[in-house]
Amino acid sequence: MQLRYYQEQAIDAILDWFADGKEKPCVVLPTGTGKSLVQAALVERIISEHPHVRIILATHSQELVQQNHDEIMEIWPECPAGIFSSGLKRKDKHAQVLFCGIQSVYSKASILGHIDLIIVDEAHTISRK
Repeated sequence: MQLRYYQEQAIDAILDWFADGKEKPCVVLPTGTGKSLVQAALVERIISEHPHVRIILATHSQELVQQNHDEIMEIWPECPAGIFSSGLKRKDKHAQVLFCGIQSVYSKASILGHIDLIIVDEAHTISRK
């Protein structure tokens, strides 16, 4: 997979942010810049460097859950990924890389077990409550 320079820069900026000991980075990429691809490449890089890390990728719609899952499986078919989404009728709660609907998991954190990193797609859609 060949990423565009700005996609590589986004991934490097996130990893540099964490390397500096900071938490909760926010990355803004405009429509059409390949957010799903950036997420997939970021997850693949993290898992390749830290094979025991468990990651949740959460978003607000079942369409994006499926799209993000499909994107990572296309570029990294061996990804240990699953889906936890009521709308998609899947509850793969033990996957190392778990694509979730926010509404499906927000009150079920205890059944998912330990999570090292949560990536939220379309974070502006999350209620402040």
